[in-house]
Amino acid sequence: MRHGFIGYGNVIQAIHKAVKNSDDNTFGYYSKTNSHKESRAFCSISELTINSDVIWLGIKPQNILSVLGILKKEDLKDKLIISIVAGKSIGFIAESIGSDISITRIMTNLAIEFGSSVTAYASNDVENPYRNNIRELLEGLGVLIEMPEKDFDIFTAIFGSGPAFLLKLLDVQKTKIMEIGILEHDVNRMLIGLLAGTTDYYREYCESLSIDRLIDNIASKGGTTEAGIRYLTDNNIDLLFDNVINIAQKRATEI
Repeated sequence: MRHGFIGYGNVIQAIHKAVKNSDDNTFGYYSKTNSHKESRAFCSISELTINSDVIWLGIKPQNILSVLGILKKEDLKDKLIISIVAGKSIGFIAESIGSDISITRIMTNLAIEFGSSVTAYASNDVENPYRNNIRELLEGLGVLIEMPEKDFDIFTAIFGSGPAFLLKLLDVQKTKIMEIGILEHDVNRMLIGLLAGTTDYYREYCESLSIDRLIDNIASKGGTTEAGIRYLTDNNIDLLFDNVINIAQKRATEI
């Protein structure tokens, strides 16, 4: 497959890094700067379209109409369009470039670079020879979940933005542990171990035990964990994070 990226931001770069070593695939991109050396740069969207089988839309939502306006003038027969643009539905794209074009929409996160993403997937009913190949490719890069587009906004808030929310919490812990003089390199190793161990613990028992029960297993009666969890509960940690997700979801809808 010949892959063409329109836009070359962080998520597209992560996708490219994840799949660039795939057999029988070539890659090119077009962006405003065309300054990246990791892939062939095309001089125009038209040139990219001619030389691509799969066209990835990685632009900002506010730029999508201008890009679609160019694409609709191109021959898109047998092309597969994949959009990672937040808040813009398959129907929105099809209205501009034609309802006879095969369009897939995904929402993922930067962990796709390491094959550890959680990716939402939706597609229209227009068949394309590359669609199954793309689905198989994405399935090899983490967890792929097919879902209705109406649920993409909350998915974006939890799984697209989620790594940043978790890293913010981790940053608080990092700042605190560095106060006792441990070198940052060692602190990073410690926190990676904390995340890896917690992930293993959750993976092993999540099917049989609730998260509350997993927490109870860590929290000894009258101990440090119980005191910290009680403080979080008393200060409405559930409501705080629920509001964080609601605000992110609202913004995804507004976009």
